[in-house]
This record gives sequence, structure tokens and C-alpha cells, in this order.
Amino acid sequence: MSTPENPPPSDEVSAAIRALDRELRRLRVPRRRRAELLAEVRTDLRAAADDGVPPRALLADVETFARDAVAARGWGPRPRDRWAGTGVALLAGGAALVVGYLVVVELLTPLFSRWFELDGSYPVAGAVLAVVLMALAGLGGALAAYAGFLSGRPAARPSVKRAAWYLPLGAALGVVGALAYGHSQDYATAPPVVTTEVLLVALPCAAALWLARSRGLRSETAPEGVSAG
Repeated sequence: MSTPENPPPSDEVSAAIRALDRELRRLRVPRRRRAELLAEVRTDLRAAADDGVPPRALLADVETFARDAVAARGWGPRPRDRWAGTGVALLAGGAALVVGYLVVVELLTPLFSRWFELDGSYPVAGAVLAVVLMALAGLGGALAAYAGFLSGRPAARPSVKRAAWYLPLGAALGVVGALAYGHSQDYATAPPVVTTEVLLVALPCAAALWLARSRGLRSETAPEGVSAG
């Protein structure tokens, strides 16, 4: 019969698994990997308990066991760089957008107008071309900075690949929202209006970059093997 001093093996296994789970959380091991490791350790502990070996004999030092298990599998802690990468990309994208504006509107447009004589007026096509070129400059700058920031970090490649899809979608959504808001304000150039339009574009872009990093990290394939050694 089990007593408080000698709890049943199942209780000891559960307590050991809870302690290991807490330590793995402290080490910021992703949930999927944590669940795999806990499932296999639980199986090993139950098998050992059936043979009369208590969990404390195998997990005498939970902290050391968890640290060794994580190191043996090459599981570094999950990076906390989602917002940092997003901020770097947005700042670089904004700077590239300003440069694109200066090059396209202030440099190329006057230069081309002196080089070429057009037989008609193309106010819409010219504006669309200028906006497209500036958008490409902003997106290209943001993605280049994002890739540079994540270089050498875990899941950098899948994160950048997703950002290349998500960021243009987020930017397009933001531009539509900003245009709708600007139309409702008669396209006023007052600081509050312009600030709101910028935020309407920046926030979807930030969400797209954050989501790209989150999904990129989750896409990592968990290494095989569960034993601490």
C-alpha cells in the first residue's frame, strides 16, 4: 500500500513530468518539441517504474536533465526576435520608400521630361508607375533588412520566404485602408490625417512580418531522439 512517504509510481511519474515540463518552459523549448520529449520520457519513466525503478533515480536533477536533453538535440531556446526583426524591416522599408520617392519623383521624373517628348498627357499612368516603383523600393528595402537581420538565426530562411508573401499582402491591405480613410477626409494633409494613414499602412505590414517569423519558427522540423544523451 502506498503512503504519503511512498506515493504510487503513477503519481511520482506525473510529478516528475510536471517538473520537467516547467524546466523545458523555462528554457523556452517550443510546445511541439516539449510535448514530444515529455511523451517519450513519460513512457520511459513508466517502464522503469514497472521494473521497480523510481523516477527520481532517472531524473535526480531535472534542471540538468532538461538542459542536457535540449543541448543534445541542438534545440536552442526559441528566439524572441519577432518584434525586433519587424522593427528593423519597417525602418528600412520606410527609409527605402523615402529614397525611392526622391529618386523617382525628384530625380527621374524631371530628367525624363527633359529627355523625352510625349505626344499626349498621361497623368494616371505616370502616377501609377511612380507609386509602383516607390512601393517596390519600400518592399525591397524592408525584405532585404529583414533577411539581413535574421541571417544566421534559427528558421531564417522559412521566415524570409513567408515574409516575401505576407508583406506585400499586408502592404496592399494597408494601402487600401489608407486610401479609404484619405478619401473620407478629402485627402487632407493635416498631420493627424497623414499620421493615421501611415499607421494604417504600417500596422498590417508589422503584423505580416510578425506572422512570417512566428510561422517560420514553427515550421522547423523537430530533430529525432528523446534521451538526454
